[in-house]
Amino acid sequence: MLGKEKESAFFDQGNAPQDRSRKLSKVIFKPMDRVSNHVFIKKWKGGAAQVLLQEVVAWVLALLFFYTGISKLVDWEGTVHHMYNQVFPFWVAAILVYLLPFSELMIGLLLLVPKTRSFGFLLSFFAMAVFTLYVGTVWLGFYGWVPCSCGGVISQLSWGEHLVFNLVFLGVAGIGMKFQD
Repeated sequence: MLGKEKESAFFDQGNAPQDRSRKLSKVIFKPMDRVSNHVFIKKWKGGAAQVLLQEVVAWVLALLFFYTGISKLVDWEGTVHHMYNQVFPFWVAAILVYLLPFSELMIGLLLLVPKTRSFGFLLSFFAMAVFTLYVGTVWLGFYGWVPCSCGGVISQLSWGEHLVFNLVFLGVAGIGMKFQD
């Protein structure tokens, strides 16, 4: 009985699992509320400025995804070589070698069509998060070797520069999601 009394007293002090998750969500989302309630952000939300920002962000991301998808198709032999030199198993590379260019082109199209733009922003954010996580783990040396870099102009970047590049575009995708209707 004494154990139940202690447990009851513990939960009465606001330590119930649902109370803890509410407290945690306040800690996590409170700074985001402050940012979204900032005067500058409020000026951009709604009206012509928001539409302009959505268009610019959508086009910037679409150009990035079109560029990466098309460059993989144009240099198909290089794409296959680079994909099979990555750290994941060959069967994953065999899938990704076809899936990545197609996915990148589809994300670009979704971003340009207003009715599918929200989904395009979501997919672009997810793709950039996955790419950024992968580049970050390569840069931090989690693997036994450093695989070949991406194709096109991006191949000229070091892994650290590539990480910064991805973080910037991850932020751009996040802005697109935040300001989408």
